[in-house]
Amino acid sequence: MAAAPPVFRINGSEILRDGKPVVLRGVNTMHIFNGNPSDLRKWPGIDIAREFVCNLKNAPLEPGATYYDESHKWTLHSLQALATSNSQRGIVTLFCPFNWDGSDANTGFCGATPSKTAYYAGYKRRMQDWARQFKGQPYVWIELWNEPYEQLRKTEDDALWLSATSEMVDNLRSTGWDGIIVLSGAAWGQDETVIERMGPQLLRGRQDIIFDIHVYEQWLAHPETIPARVAALRAKRLPFLIGEFGPANGKTCYDTKPLLDAARANHISALAWIYTAPNPGDHGGDFLLTHDYLPNDVSNFKWGSTFKAFLAEPH
Repeated sequence: MAAAPPVFRINGSEILRDGKPVVLRGVNTMHIFNGNPSDLRKWPGIDIAREFVCNLKNAPLEPGATYYDESHKWTLHSLQALATSNSQRGIVTLFCPFNWDGSDANTGFCGATPSKTAYYAGYKRRMQDWARQFKGQPYVWIELWNEPYEQLRKTEDDALWLSATSEMVDNLRSTGWDGIIVLSGAAWGQDETVIERMGPQLLRGRQDIIFDIHVYEQWLAHPETIPARVAALRAKRLPFLIGEFGPANGKTCYDTKPLLDAARANHISALAWIYTAPNPGDHGGDFLLTHDYLPNDVSNFKWGSTFKAFLAEPH
């Protein structure tokens, strides 16, 4: 008899699996392009994969379905197939929309104010499609959008963040979906202060929500501030994970060790950007593996080997 699927819940600042606190470690992936999540077996210790969805509108949901993007000449594979493959290995799939229809930067979520976009109504409907598709699948979590709000960092903008975020959470819940919802703060995901100010109000009367913070230069360039920033979130008992982090975000590389130390000390779930180089010969500071699945340690503080060891640690 197959084992019963787990029950994931958020309680205070903790992720619970079947009632017991867990810490998840994982990677960001782009398996929507090649449909081959089995490569997660290459590195042991991966509990969660945050899947880059480059075309929310057209990314196929049904098993076996594909969508050919004529403008980019690439094929998008079934999200359900990815989720099923991961769940069979006990891996959570965190689906996150990065772009509405994949057409250009103007339809991307990064830096955008979602509630003011031309595609907002369609976006809400498509997110409900996701919720219906993945209902009853505890290994699937849904993130509202990737790195919104370029400069939403002032207290007068709090009401906008709270209104839009509340609306989108309620939009998903209106379908009856009760899985984990993930959402970010501001400034491309790196600013957590709006979460500190407004997170408690958002969580009032709403369950199983966890905040996503991205750690790049706005954190790593000031490593001495990381313990205090983590402590401020912990003091409010706000649930959060590090949904993206890595040594490179632009032309400068930073050492991720201060963030890794904070994650260990505070039992923070963390996902690295990004798992594999998509093409032979790709070299970037943020790829964990080369195209041949070797640790990428080129001019990036031995990023690949460092994170591989982090995954393998007891957590």
